[in-house]
Amino acid sequence: MSKKENINFIELKKYPGIRFIIQHGRLGSRIFLFGLISAALIVILHNFFVYKLKDYIWSALMSVPVTLICMGVFSVLYEWYVRSTFIDAMRSVNAAWNTGVTVFPTHKSAPDRIEVLKKASKSVKLMSTTFSRYFLSVGGLVEEKIEKGIRFYFIIYHPESNAIEEKAFEENAVIADFQDEIKSTCRRHLAPLVKKHPDMVFVKFCKFNTPFGITIVDDVNMVLSLNIYGLSRSKNETPCLIIENKYDRENVFKLYESSFNAIWEKLDDTIPESLAYIFKEEVNEKV
Repeated sequence: MSKKENINFIELKKYPGIRFIIQHGRLGSRIFLFGLISAALIVILHNFFVYKLKDYIWSALMSVPVTLICMGVFSVLYEWYVRSTFIDAMRSVNAAWNTGVTVFPTHKSAPDRIEVLKKASKSVKLMSTTFSRYFLSVGGLVEEKIEKGIRFYFIIYHPESNAIEEKAFEENAVIADFQDEIKSTCRRHLAPLVKKHPDMVFVKFCKFNTPFGITIVDDVNMVLSLNIYGLSRSKNETPCLIIENKYDRENVFKLYESSFNAIWEKLDDTIPESLAYIFKEEVNEKV
């Protein structure tokens, strides 16, 4: 597209009616213009030609362009009606079938964690086993978001609970590896964030194996990773679901958001003994 054509297109965006006629009402607009040109020629012929046309000939000739003009206007209006009706029908069908859920076989084909986090503007709720790969992916963006007034709620596995044993058994992993990752995440990321931003970052430790890992961004969308026996969430082997909030009564987004909130309310603020020295006592009361 040339610079001139680009400017013309931008100008047309200011006039949706003209843009519609050019893009969608081409046949009707051409008929309309042909009728106007025909009418103009007949008027010129009648007024400037030496031989004056008789009234009945004049009327007969003028009926042709008038008919064309009427056909052009009707065609444009009909085209607009058909297209608008079709668009509304397709939107209705899409709304009926689109539940807001996009399924990816694994996290490898899903949006990157950092791209998801960039969309946050109010709060972020997260639940995972160790969060070791999460902080590697998002880098310092978590703290940048916190400094912009965004609250973070983390649910991480209790390192000495049955949950970590069940998770390791489920994913055919070593329990000690998960425990070391949790301790590392708390020491390097969670504890420093809680100490620095006690009113913005909240951490709870889960003692039971959760059915999914989740990241909820505001009240808009979420990334959900399901637990499947024999497959590892930590190795991106389980399906990943991107769920949008459709704001309707039977909402998949609300279903999982309510589940996260229920788990959050069920957990207390107790810091595991093995991690107490990392968070320190004065921070425990604010977590």
